[in-house]
Amino acid sequence: MINVKLLFVDTSCEFSRYKKYLSFLPNERLEKISRFRFDKDKILSLFSGLLICTEASKQAGIKSNEIQFEYNEHEKPSIKNFSEFHFSVSHSGNCVAFASDTSPIGIDAEIISDARIEIAKRFFSENEYKYILESESQGNAFYEIWTKKEAYVKFLGTGLSTPLSSFDVTNKNLSSKFYTKQISEYMLSIFSENQNLSENNIKIEILNY
Repeated sequence: MINVKLLFVDTSCEFSRYKKYLSFLPNERLEKISRFRFDKDKILSLFSGLLICTEASKQAGIKSNEIQFEYNEHEKPSIKNFSEFHFSVSHSGNCVAFASDTSPIGIDAEIISDARIEIAKRFFSENEYKYILESESQGNAFYEIWTKKEAYVKFLGTGLSTPLSSFDVTNKNLSSKFYTKQISEYMLSIFSENQNLSENNIKIEILNY
C-alpha cells in the first residue's frame, strides 16, 4: 500500500509560529531550513521534513530527530540504513505532498492554472503536446502531463540530468504506471514501477494545519 499525505499549511504567517516543531527534525534538516530566505519556503521545508522523518521514524522505530539522510549522485535523498523505505515529496502553493512505499516512488503536486502552451511545445513530446491541444480543458491536461513528468523524474532520482523532452508519459509503457487525480485546485500524480496504481493500493490522507 502506497502511503500518501497531502498537508495544507498556512504559509501566510511568520515562520516563528512553527518553531516548536524544529525539535522533531535532525540537524541536517534544520540547516537546510535555515538557508531559505523567505518564511514561506522555511515553512514548506519544515513540514516536508516532518512528513519524511515522522513516517520513517514510525517504520524504523527510531526518533525522528535521529534520522540520517544520504544522497545519490543527483542529490536524491534516502534514509541511511533503511533501504526498504522509499519516499518522495513535492510542494506547490500551500500544499506539501508526500508518498512512501517499499519500492521507489515519485510524486508531484501542482496548482492548476492556464495551460502553458509554449512550455509544452518546447519541453514535451509531440504526443504530449497534441494531447494538451486536443483536450477539452487544456489547463488540466497540461498539469496532468507536467505532474506526471515530475513524478517520473523523482522516481528515477536523476534530477535535471533527465530532460523532460526525453520521455513520453502518454506512452503505454509508462502511462499504466501513473496515478493522477485532481484534488481541489491541485493536480496530483504518482509513479510506481511495481504496481498498477489505483484507489485499491493508494491511501491518501488529507491534512490541514
